[in-house]
Amino acid sequence: MNVDHYFKKENLDLNLKDKIFVITGANSGIGFALAKLYAKYHGKVIFACRNKDRANAAIERILKLYPDFDYDFIYFDQSNQNSIKLFIETLYEKYPNYHSLILNAGILKAAKEEKTNEGLFLINGTNFINLVFLINELVKKNGVSEYRHKIIFQGSLMTSFAHYSKSCLLKSNSKGFSSYNVSKLGVESLFYFLSTNNKNININYYLAEPGVCKSNIYHFLPSFLSKIADGFVSIFFHSADKGCLSAFVLSISDKYHILRPRGLLSIRGFPKQYKIRKKVKKYYIDIIKQAKSLL
Repeated sequence: MNVDHYFKKENLDLNLKDKIFVITGANSGIGFALAKLYAKYHGKVIFACRNKDRANAAIERILKLYPDFDYDFIYFDQSNQNSIKLFIETLYEKYPNYHSLILNAGILKAAKEEKTNEGLFLINGTNFINLVFLINELVKKNGVSEYRHKIIFQGSLMTSFAHYSKSCLLKSNSKGFSSYNVSKLGVESLFYFLSTNNKNININYYLAEPGVCKSNIYHFLPSFLSKIADGFVSIFFHSADKGCLSAFVLSISDKYHILRPRGLLSIRGFPKQYKIRKKVKKYYIDIIKQAKSLL
């Protein structure tokens, strides 16, 4: 089954003209693949990125494919709460009628242990705790909005490997994957908390999982190893163009709330509806309390 067949099977309305899609981290990887897909179907994309030069380079690449592509840029640094606050202010000032906000930005690994401006460990702070801050700011702003919005979180199958403890957000292993795993447990917990306690009729929350995209596996390897790994992992994992489909479908369809790739371990395959993980149900209240205590 190819993408066109999948879209036809899902009976998706692919006329996205006059719809505005905001993507954090849109200049590369899954975010860039999403932007291309919206461009293909005439949606407007807001690039929410911290590097304007890279965003402009990504935009130029899409314009070569789709010369009528409609876009804009808003500065966004998810590791900085002042930047998040300014982003929300700017978004609601310029595009109060945005259709979907795809919270795609995040950090997989870091070269060294670092902290955010607010003193949070970089990966937990950027990927999860600052998303709690962002949602708090967004909900306050949306309280006076007349428009309805979709908020789409990017989860990860690495949630299954997260080791929860009552101090897990106060620890960091940025060079390994443990902090990333915990941060994704936090993201999926935030989605579950919001979707089960949502009293705002103008906001709906969704959870997308991309599976394992090959670029995420080896982008931190030396270049000569990356070339070797590229051919090998292509056998087992999929591209960002396929990994972005869960978020894309959630943003334009009302049929689902949680999508992840079908198939063994949800690594690759076209999106399928799933239930929230048992681990998330078990820990979501505690990890949200931890995050709020650090804000």
